[in-house]
Amino acid sequence: MTAHRYKIGDRVVLNEAPVRFVSQKGPCRIVALLPASLNGPQYRVRFEGENFERCIAESDVDNEKSFRAVPAGVEGDARDGGAWVTPLATTVRR
Repeated sequence: MTAHRYKIGDRVVLNEAPVRFVSQKGPCRIVALLPASLNGPQYRVRFEGENFERCIAESDVDNEKSFRAVPAGVEGDARDGGAWVTPLATTVRR
C-alpha cells in the first residue's frame, strides 16, 4: 500500500483525458483522504462553485500542475503531527 502524496487542503489539477465527465477546469481542493484501491490512493475533492464532492484516484492528478499547501519535509508541519513550536525555544515568565 502506498502513502498519499497530497494532504487535506492541497490544490490539485486533474489530468487531461479523452473522455471525462468533470465539466470543471482548474484546481480542486482535497477535502479528505480515502483508502487505497487498485488504482492507488484516493481522495475526496471539491471544485470551487460546486456544492458536492468527487472521488478521484491519485493517478488522475497531474503532478506537474498540482501543488502542495506546505512542501514536504518542512519542519513544523502541524498536519504531520509535528509541533509548530519547539518547546525548548520558549520560556515562560511569571
